Amino acid sequence: MKTLYKMTPKRRFISGMLGGRVDRVPVGSATSVATVEQEKMTNSYFPDAHLDGEKMARLAAGAYEILGYDCIMPVFSVVAESAALGCEIDWGDKENMPINRSSPWEDPDEVMIPDNFLDKPSIKACLDAIKILRDTYGDQVVIMGKVMGPWTLAYHMHGVQEFLMETISDPERVRSFLSRLKKVTVLFGKAQIRAGADVLCFADHATGDLVSSETYHDFLLSFHKELTKEIGCPMALHICGDTLDRIKYICESGFDC
Repeated sequence: MKTLYKMTPKRRFISGMLGGRVDRVPVGSATSVATVEQEKMTNSYFPDAHLDGEKMARLAAGAYEILGYDCIMPVFSVVAESAALGCEIDWGDKENMPINRSSPWEDPDEVMIPDNFLDKPSIKACLDAIKILRDTYGDQVVIMGKVMGPWTLAYHMHGVQEFLMETISDPERVRSFLSRLKKVTVLFGKAQIRAGADVLCFADHATGDLVSSETYHDFLLSFHKELTKEIGCPMALHICGDTLDRIKYICESGFDC
């Protein structure tokens, strides 16, 4: 087999993500690789790096500058959208990730996306960081954005226990939350693409220790099919934990990896 010429990290990663030929195995992470050691090396620390685009970009660039990865993913936390939607957030410290401290929506009719959603501090910081990284590394390295899917957003905005119980007690209520929250995923995802993201990590935590494979099929699969088409860019699905029992359904969803 003829050896391929040396690829740029960007071409290598995207080709590998889409199942094409590569000169070596692409290396990268769709989730945060920030560590306390990298915070020190880049002089950019949590929690400031969640809300300041320049600091976020500087810390995220460690994935390439320090680790040598083929992609940079700057959206460290999972609460950017929920913070912008009205959750009370504990932003943590340099050793701990942010978490939401409230779940303000009791009913799907309460779902409301602010007109200035994209200008909210947690959202604007992500978009600013992507722009900075695109300007600095975009010709060489993949810039990966990250969005939360409607399932994860429902956990944050309605409450994990309440939402999961309603998959049994009130399935239509669950679907109503998902239908409304998917608009947040599309809005933020397309904004990241416009800001300069090449690909997106799509995080939706329908993990095996919380929901069954049948639950994924019955509630989420149709939404994932719809969202992969509507957002349109290459996307990697991220679900924490063991997902082997639902891989057959995930393979139908339209994600690239």
